[in-house]
Amino acid sequence: MLPTGVIKVDARGKPLYFNRAAREISKSGASLSVSSAGLTAFSHSDSQRMNLALANAMNRDVRLTTSFRIRKKGGDASVLMLALPSTGVAEDGEHCTIICI
Repeated sequence: MLPTGVIKVDARGKPLYFNRAAREISKSGASLSVSSAGLTAFSHSDSQRMNLALANAMNRDVRLTTSFRIRKKGGDASVLMLALPSTGVAEDGEHCTIICI
């Protein structure tokens, strides 16, 4: 079974938690970068798609689970991701979202 990366982000997309698999995926630099500033996909259009999925998951009126793909460098393959609404809140009281890679 492939490892599943899990990242919990706050309302600004800043990571609050990520597991070992997510850390390894981001270290590879092939598709997703995780830093204290937030999440960034290799492709600008993929970053926009990811940010929209995060916004939909965090929107209190919408709360959608969204699946999307982000391309790896070279464009031959992609990584499937899910943005899931979370019932938890960050320390500042904002809603947060879980991303599965």
